[in-house]
Amino acid sequence: MLADVMRPAQDAAKLTAAPLRPPADNEITDCPTAAYGLEQAAAVQSRLVQHAA
Repeated sequence: MLADVMRPAQDAAKLTAAPLRPPADNEITDCPTAAYGLEQAAAVQSRLVQHAA
């Protein structure tokens, strides 16, 4: 489960580390997908914290 939570953050980090240049078509769709994954990971982390408390 931890790997599933960490994967979107790693994907986003790869996209952020890329040099600035005009994005390719597939990269345009990768960014919103990575952002959605980060939102989901944050929601999971929030629930884990709530259940731990």
